[in-house]
Amino acid sequence: MATLVECVPNFSEGRDKARVDAIVAAMKMDGVYLLDREMDADHNRCVITLVGDREAIQEAAIRGVGKAAELIDLTKHRGAHPRMGAADVVPFIPIEGVTIEDCVAMARHVVNAGAFYAYISQGLARPLGVGCSWIALVAYNSLQVGLYGFIGAATQPLLAQWFHVDVKWWVIAP
Repeated sequence: MATLVECVPNFSEGRDKARVDAIVAAMKMDGVYLLDREMDADHNRCVITLVGDREAIQEAAIRGVGKAAELIDLTKHRGAHPRMGAADVVPFIPIEGVTIEDCVAMARHVVNAGAFYAYISQGLARPLGVGCSWIALVAYNSLQVGLYGFIGAATQPLLAQWFHVDVKWWVIAP
C-alpha cells in the first residue's frame, strides 16, 4: 500500500533566500515533492511544506535539518520569534496509508539524538558526523559529571551533620 505523508519543517532563516534555497535543495530527492515555501523576514523563519512517501520524507527532513544546522549561525540570529534551533519543529502529518501513530514514530525517529548523528555522518560527510558525535559525547558527559557532582556536594554536608562523618563529595557521587 502506498503511503503519503506531509512534512512542514520550520527553519530559523527568513531573510537569506540563498540559504533557504540550499536547505530546500538538500531536501530534494525521489519521492519527495515541494508544495510550498514561505519566508518571513520579521520572524526570521521559513516554513517548507513537503509531501512524499514515508521513508523518503524522513530522509528529506533529516537532510534539511542537517543543512540548516550547517548554514544557520544562531549566535547572529535575530527575529521576533524565539528560536529553538536551526530547525524549530519538524512535524509529520498523515495523508494516506499511515496513521498519526506512524507519524509520531517517524518524528521520534528523526529527532533521536543517536540516530541523528549517524545520519549526519552518512548523509553530510564523515568529518561533520564525527564532530557532532564528539560534541554530543562531551555535552552528555558534562551533564553527567555536573549532576553527580551536585548529588555529592548536596549529600556531603548532610552526612557530616547527621552522622558526623567527613567524606569528600567525590566519594559520595555515584
